[in-house]
Amino acid sequence: MTTSACPTPSSPSAVGNLTRFRRVMIVCLLAGYAVQIDNNMITVALPTIERGLQLTSTQATWAVSGYVLALALTLVMGGRLGDDHGRRRVLLVSSSLFVVATAACNIVPSGTWLAVARTLVGCIAGLALPQIVGLIQLTFGGRERGRAFGVYSSAISLSAVVAPLIGGALIDSVHSWRLVFGPSVIMALAALVLGYFLLPDDSGGRTTRLDLVGTALLGLSIVSIMYPLIQAGAEGAHPAWWLIAVGAVLLAGFCRWETRLERAGRSPLMRLGLLGIRSYSVGALTVMFFFAGYPGMILLTHLYLQNGLHNSAFSSAATTVPFGLSSAIAALIGGRLVHRYGRWIVVCGCVAVTVGVALSALLVTRRLGGDDVLVLIAPFTISGLGSGLIIAPNQTLALAEVPKAEASTAAGVYQVAMRVGQSMGTPLALTLYSTGLSHWHGDVFKAASFGMTSSAVLIGLAVVVRLWDILRGPRVRPAAADTLHPSGPIAYAPDEPGA
Repeated sequence: MTTSACPTPSSPSAVGNLTRFRRVMIVCLLAGYAVQIDNNMITVALPTIERGLQLTSTQATWAVSGYVLALALTLVMGGRLGDDHGRRRVLLVSSSLFVVATAACNIVPSGTWLAVARTLVGCIAGLALPQIVGLIQLTFGGRERGRAFGVYSSAISLSAVVAPLIGGALIDSVHSWRLVFGPSVIMALAALVLGYFLLPDDSGGRTTRLDLVGTALLGLSIVSIMYPLIQAGAEGAHPAWWLIAVGAVLLAGFCRWETRLERAGRSPLMRLGLLGIRSYSVGALTVMFFFAGYPGMILLTHLYLQNGLHNSAFSSAATTVPFGLSSAIAALIGGRLVHRYGRWIVVCGCVAVTVGVALSALLVTRRLGGDDVLVLIAPFTISGLGSGLIIAPNQTLALAEVPKAEASTAAGVYQVAMRVGQSMGTPLALTLYSTGLSHWHGDVFKAASFGMTSSAVLIGLAVVVRLWDILRGPRVRPAAADTLHPSGPIAYAPDEPGA
């Protein structure tokens, strides 16, 4: 496989006076927003969909979990396709498929077809997301890359606030869920059209065959590991935990197969040398623990507000707005400061989220009513600020030493770590919540606090990972990677603040 030449705009006459930063970021933000809003819309719309389509508990579970599982399945494959055939090309194809599949979700006649459509959307989203990160990694370098990741992470944080509010407003205005996926369709269509004119062509004429055996082994291992974790979140489920052992065996087989391909001079699905880059492996482990704790905390907060305080879905979403806003602001700041403070900024973010979640767990044991619930603004804001200082800086640091030729694959593996963490943490939080309800005889307040405690502990593990990395000392500059990949990024020198 060869690296591509320096990208040039696909249609210079169409881009006018737009700077390179704006050209790429406009498309990346639209594509990322389309995927994230689509993912968040299902949360606020699910109760209405359950009534409208008379979903069974299994259909409702797979309408959400099918998307997550399918997304994890195609992330690495999407990353490899982008690295081998061009991120622009794969993003445009996946955006067009996303438009069709998401539009189909609005017209499905039954719960079964909804689950199928949502699984298909998850597969396509898994192809698109690595291209967004890959394009940022390919186009920008140094401080500009940190700024780009900060802008992207800030926008995605805002989507977590905007999507439930838009979804709730659409449902209330038309008294139906049939339009909730419309905003995602419009944004994906805009990303498709603008991407055609604005994105640089990075195809480079590469022709490599997809590693089908590696794709199958990795896909089966992800399914085997994530399926029982997803099952664990369902009420009355009996997860097939033995599948995790099967997944571990398949994962070992995948690693052996990829090593064999690379030694034979062929193109593997994933170059395992990526995991040997310390900044990358530490970053992936950090984001895995963070996403193991953070989504569970948000979910339990909604359960506490709706089932405990009997707030409406819209009111519940509005209560968590401080989290999203503070996260968006901190992401912008973190993206600009990461090259000055390096790994310490991620440590501060992890500590802030841990403290914020722990405070939330303490406060929800009180039976707050009326304006008293506003006391939650403080821990939500602390958690949001910490979240913003984690997501963009951690991703910037994780990808800093990754060769640009492997940017999309590295982004895919990084996001698989996020989904695996989410699949571990969310069922754990729900299981502890259900256990708390049984133990405290239906006391939602104590049960929610019990579940949030697990979220705080898991995010605390991210603090441990980052401190362990710092205590090991500065990382060695990977000169070999820069030599092999001339277009690769300049890594931190040991005596620089970012080291």
